[in-house]
Amino acid sequence: MLKVKKAVTAAVLAGAAITGAAATPAMAAPDHGSLVNVDARNVLSGNQIVLLQNVSVPLAAAFCGVDVNVFSAQLDQGQASCPAQTNSQQLAWAVWN
Repeated sequence: MLKVKKAVTAAVLAGAAITGAAATPAMAAPDHGSLVNVDARNVLSGNQIVLLQNVSVPLAAAFCGVDVNVFSAQLDQGQASCPAQTNSQQLAWAVWN
């Protein structure tokens, strides 16, 4: 019973953290009226995968660990970097959908 209670509490807290992270930057972000995709490419094989599809700019910025204003400015230039999802094996970025 205690394990179930801990799991439910963890799920509720995680949901609140995601909602809070996505909602807070939305106030400062300009309304682009569009959605973005976050993609990654394997450095060795060149295979490309979609990490997030059809998500709001604030949510994608939170997912990528970038300030929403910086992220929006990068998107306006063509594509935004996604450093939180980039590592030695994959490069990640976001583009307008």
